[in-house]
Amino acid sequence: GECNFQEHDMTDFNSDAVRYLLTLMNDKKMKDLKPSLFRDVHKMSVVFKIKWLKTQCSEWITNKMLDANSKEEKVYVFEESYFVMKRIQNQKFMSKLVNIFGKFDNSELISKYLHDLDHLDTEMIYPGMAV
Repeated sequence: GECNFQEHDMTDFNSDAVRYLLTLMNDKKMKDLKPSLFRDVHKMSVVFKIKWLKTQCSEWITNKMLDANSKEEKVYVFEESYFVMKRIQNQKFMSKLVNIFGKFDNSELISKYLHDLDHLDTEMIYPGMAV
């Protein structure tokens, strides 16, 4: 399907993320999302085509990008954006990340991913471009 998932079974997702999604169904306002649950909550929004949740996930990760100051926060938003780009085949988060982080010196973050060019996926350097 659209997300490279063969079938849509709730057991494919973290049980805490499923519980979180169920609590959102009444007021449809995403709040107090733990970063560890973002990936599965976002994945469910795509797999089950929950438009309002996809929008709120996008806003949530964008705010995380804008607020990322520490190396750990920057690594987190990079890894989540990269996951979405590779697994869900959507470059939207990665494009936002590049746009936001492009304004600052992120050489330390970049060096973590570029330290071994022999093993680097060319898709990671040039997302979406045939090399």
